[in-house]
This record gives sequence, structure tokens and C-alpha cells, in this order.
Amino acid sequence: MENGSRSQDQAREAGFFPAAFRALPEGIRLPENPEAIRLPGDASNRRYYRVSGAGAKSLILMVLADADPHRQPVEEVTAGEKPTEEIPFLNIQRYLEKLGLPVPRVVYHDRERGIIYLEDLGDTLLYDLALPAGPRAERDRFCQALELLVELQLRAARRPDPDCLAFHRRFDAGLYEWEFQHFREELLPPGLPEASELARGFRKLARELAEEPGYFCHRDYHSRNLLVQDGGIKIIDFQDALQALRQYDLASFLFDAYVDFPPELVEELLDYYLSAWERAGGKPDEHAHFRRMFYLAGVQRGLKAAGRFAYIKRVKDNPKFLPFIPGVLRRARRWFPLFPELAGLEKILDRELKINSQ
Repeated sequence: MENGSRSQDQAREAGFFPAAFRALPEGIRLPENPEAIRLPGDASNRRYYRVSGAGAKSLILMVLADADPHRQPVEEVTAGEKPTEEIPFLNIQRYLEKLGLPVPRVVYHDRERGIIYLEDLGDTLLYDLALPAGPRAERDRFCQALELLVELQLRAARRPDPDCLAFHRRFDAGLYEWEFQHFREELLPPGLPEASELARGFRKLARELAEEPGYFCHRDYHSRNLLVQDGGIKIIDFQDALQALRQYDLASFLFDAYVDFPPELVEELLDYYLSAWERAGGKPDEHAHFRRMFYLAGVQRGLKAAGRFAYIKRVKDNPKFLPFIPGVLRRARRWFPLFPELAGLEKILDRELKINSQ
């Protein structure tokens, strides 16, 4: 899964970009004397470059892990995958664009080289705006992002498309439980005396999450996957989209692994989301149940993120996400008291990881 790739190896070669530029069809205008500058990436198997110069707008060049969709490394474990001849990013981008949602436009897909030219949406992440002054200062933008999430969920619910991969992939109980166990395997020592009790609790909570109605789920909707451009918010990194309970993306956003939302702001923005949902024509929720599932999704998402960060260090030798683990776990355990199944985990975090809720 984490081995090198043909496309990424080519991108390191001196002649890769000139050859890629020459292969563009007529009608796609590149800047004069184009230069490809590597952009800071996350932990994915894709690489991104900005192609810029004089005389034309810059473009973003995505270099895929492999040109063949059948050999694309899987970034996330997924249940119910549909066989496809198409790269998931392109499949889901086309669907979201058809819904009128703000995603980067695909300029050209070079199948032979495994590269995709995209509209350049700039560099300003919502995270970049929230970090200096704190999340309270960017409340209006967070509300804007929540309204966009409501649009995404309702438009997809009203216009499902069997050709879109996201409608053939789902979060089932087995996948939720796998993510719980991923956290345990990556961050907790083996042979814990509470291991059996913890596994039973994870299994029960996974079933509870899986029983909720499924909606289109970005799966990674947070401040580092939302770009701010010309006063609007654009969605990126949606290739792992699937069906999941509505609260999952909401929890991904408000339990952000990178931005520490104070509990009172979480409550305020949760209320804002519920109001925006009803204003947009969504069916009113039973608030007590909705909130319980929101907190459970947030806890599950937080544990999964912490385990993923440890995995990235162990497998990819990339330690950049390790500093976020304590904060992610502290925020998740604020809500442990709502779920008796996690009582043992509180003790384990105190004893094994020295992480409390403060």
C-alpha cells in the first residue's frame, strides 16, 4: 500500500514535467515558461504542484500514485466498494460539480501519465484563518462551512446517482469497529487487562453508529479540506466519500483534529447547523438523539484520527501529525461520560498515555 509508484517516481525525473506539458491537447493554455512547484501535502499518496508562469492562470497538477485506477493505493478502508474503471476523485468530482457544489474544476486528465490538471483555488485554508486568532474569531466562516455541509447533504439526498461511487460505499458496523480497533492497535500497548471489555464496548458503539440513516459523507470534512476563495468556501479531498450518518461530517468539522473548538462554541455551532438544516428544508430532528449520535461520531472520529496519525508515523515515517494526538484525545474524552462503554478507556488513557481531559 505504501510502496513507491510509477507516477510519483516519474515526477522526480527532470523530464517529467516538460513531457507532461507538451502532451496537453490544444485549447488548454499553460503559462509561458511554466514552472511546477511542489505544494505542501498531507499524508496521502498523491502529490500536488502549482504550474505557474506569465500570460495565463496557474493550474494545480495532481500526480496520482498510479495511472491505473485498479492499482490506486487505498487511502481509507471502505465497505461495499463498487468495481470501477474510473479514478474515485474524478468520479466523485463530476457528481459534486453536477450538484452545483464548489469543487475544483477538472481541466484535463492525462490517463497515460496518471496526472490531473485542476483549477487553482489558491492556498487559503479555513485552518489558516482560524489558527492565528482562534476559532471564535472565525465563527461566521464556520457557519458558512456548516451551511455548505447542509447543502451537500440535502442535494445529494435529493439527487442520488448510481454512477457515483459514494452511493456504493458505506460505513457499516464492521468498518466503524475496525476504526475503533485501529486506534487501539496503533496507540495502546498489547495485553491490556481491559482489552476484552474495550472490544465489546467498541462493537456495541459501532453497531449503534451503523444503524443510523445514511447520507452522502465527505469523510474528511474539516478546516484543512476547505479552501477560502473570493469570500466563498470550496471543498477538496473528497475522493473517499461514502454513505454514513449525517453527524459524521458534522463531527469531523466540530471535532477538528487541528482546531480546538471550545465546548461552548461546539454547542453553539451545533445549534446553528440544526437551524440551517431546517431552513434548507431538511426534516426536523429529535434533538436529544441527534446530539447523542453527534457526540458518539465525534468520539469515534477522534479515536480514529489519533490512530491514523500514529499509523502515518509508523508506516510512512512521517511524524508531522504526532503533536495533534494529545489534543484530539482530550477533546474526544470530554464526551466519554455519555457512553458507559468507554469508562474503561478513560482509565487506560490516564494510565498508558497520560492524557486527561483538560
